[in-house]
Amino acid sequence: MIQGQFIYDLFRMAASLNRRKHRDKHNRIILEGWRLVKEALMANARVLSIFYSDPRLLDHIDTSNLPNNCLAQVSQETMGTLSNAVTPPGIVGMFKRPRQGEGGELRSNSELENRLTVLCDGLKDPTNLGMASHYMCMQQFGGVGII
Repeated sequence: MIQGQFIYDLFRMAASLNRRKHRDKHNRIILEGWRLVKEALMANARVLSIFYSDPRLLDHIDTSNLPNNCLAQVSQETMGTLSNAVTPPGIVGMFKRPRQGEGGELRSNSELENRLTVLCDGLKDPTNLGMASHYMCMQQFGGVGII
């Protein structure tokens, strides 16, 4: 667990990564939510720190192989500062940005066997479907159906 001035400095760095200028300058990215953090860890992304507000969220990710002092518990208000979402996800990971073409294979494909399928009903704006399909591809959903 990280403590003291060091956590404050890491937090300031992570909060600044909401702006592209700082992401490019420091060569780091922020991933919000336990699914994205888990997939980054499965792909052997280099974790710099993980901020969480609810310790139960750590049950979703494998913390056994994490470097020392990369986990930091923060308040829900602090989590809101780190996140771009209206409702913060409760866990945010700061990772070194992978280079083009660099990236790992998932350690275990067995976790991707039970993929979700999304059914869209009453879709009126095709832009919504475009954004949803980008998100579903990123999360490796099994399929999309339009009713």
